[in-house]
Amino acid sequence: MLLLDVQLGGEIDGILHAKKVVRIRQVPIVFVTSMRDDQTFERARQIQPVVFILKPFDTLQLQRAIELAVEGLAKAAGIQKTIWSTKV
Repeated sequence: MLLLDVQLGGEIDGILHAKKVVRIRQVPIVFVTSMRDDQTFERARQIQPVVFILKPFDTLQLQRAIELAVEGLAKAAGIQKTIWSTKV
């Protein structure tokens, strides 16, 4: 799983970084960002992230998004669901 902020502060943003990664290997992507414009969302949508979370977010929201991504990975790999919990 890849957890990325859209704004990385360099020449390449999180969306472009994710695009490069998924060309090599399909992984679930979770984007976090403070950018609320439609253009950013549409660029991210093309990569088919598991979720696109707007900042500010709370830790429970992020935890639940990660749990769903992990469950989706396990399902795709044919792994039986196991129950786990994490206190944040």
